[in-house]
Amino acid sequence: KRRPKRLYCSRLNEKSTNMKNILFITFLGIPILFAQEKSKILSKSETITISNLNDDIQVNTAIQEQRFIVKSKNIRDYNFSVPFDSFSEVLKIDGESSKFNKKKNKYVETGGVYVSTHPAIQHDIFHSDLQYKHISFNNVVDSTKIDLRYEKKYKNPRLLSLFTFQDSYFIDNTELKIVYDPTIEMGYKLFGANTDKITFQETTENGKKVLTWKASNIPHFEEEDNMNSPIYYIPHVVFYVKSYHKEGKPVTYLN
Repeated sequence: KRRPKRLYCSRLNEKSTNMKNILFITFLGIPILFAQEKSKILSKSETITISNLNDDIQVNTAIQEQRFIVKSKNIRDYNFSVPFDSFSEVLKIDGESSKFNKKKNKYVETGGVYVSTHPAIQHDIFHSDLQYKHISFNNVVDSTKIDLRYEKKYKNPRLLSLFTFQDSYFIDNTELKIVYDPTIEMGYKLFGANTDKITFQETTENGKKVLTWKASNIPHFEEEDNMNSPIYYIPHVVFYVKSYHKEGKPVTYLN
């Protein structure tokens, strides 16, 4: 017997509806999948120590960053470039990758870092001594935690850097701490959007002045087409030495 046309059409419509539901669920699942593949920064911190030693300003920075790498195929997530020039120096680069061991109930070290030095190519500048340290983690697999540590020494206190509180990755916790002698006067200013999410504290520790900025749960920054430089929008603090005492007299750097 021939199948009734009405019943065939009914089952065809049901099949089409099910297929639409499958496609709908699949499309809904795509952004969720992408979100799960996005690595994040667990913690990011800089501790800057500025000392007045024999009337000479010394600036040293200790930098730490910890990331959780969701997918090892995203090589960019565990490769770093640290710039430096004749006015700065990158020292004591160290780090390790680790994987959670269920039997031991803790992270177990699986690899380390490879460091190389390269000249920075700047097409709009005829000559520059700018270089960078390329830091790459090895033995990274899915769901790996990486820890990076290094120091940076500034040879000219007039040319200090800035600190950003937002990144292209989600940040759990980030902190900037500046520790300096009381004979030094520091200047600083916050720029960018959402600076209200940053907490600030000024304290004294062991006879040193301490400035601390903290932020938590910072969403990743996403660039848009034809937008200005991200630095216009990303919350960041610019800091510098305003003056210090030399032979008992104040010496002005920047105002």
